Amino acid sequence: MGKLAEAELYGNPKPGCYSYGDGLGLEFYVDALGGKRWFQDLRWQRERRHLRLGDFPAVSPASAVKRAEENHQKLRQTTTPEEARKFLEDVNQQTPATSSAGQATAKGAFAALGALVDNTETKMKELSEKLDRVEAKVDRLLKEWSAD
Repeated sequence: MGKLAEAELYGNPKPGCYSYGDGLGLEFYVDALGGKRWFQDLRWQRERRHLRLGDFPAVSPASAVKRAEENHQKLRQTTTPEEARKFLEDVNQQTPATSSAGQATAKGAFAALGALVDNTETKMKELSEKLDRVEAKVDRLLKEWSAD
């Protein structure tokens, strides 16, 4: 897992998982379509949770670091396994599903894919029509040559 500087987050990093924020378990994930998300890996003894903190840029680097620090600090303050489990479950339930930015990215990707399919179908129809014309021309030429 590589590391990214804050300026690189706003660019087009390669798809993958990058660490961000020392010792907080904060991760920045870039998917193949360019979607960017924040995650935090929290552990307490044998309990472990991989929490989604939100989509980038809706959740800024500063907000992600702040939330990760808060989660890390609250987890360290727990004294019993039951408290830790309850905290991890509560934090897990507060994690946003998909932000509007993530939904917009997905909708944009599907719209682009739909446009590509439509364009491909149009091109295939045009090519089919050209092929029909070429075949008709070849048939006509063969008939002319055979008549001679």
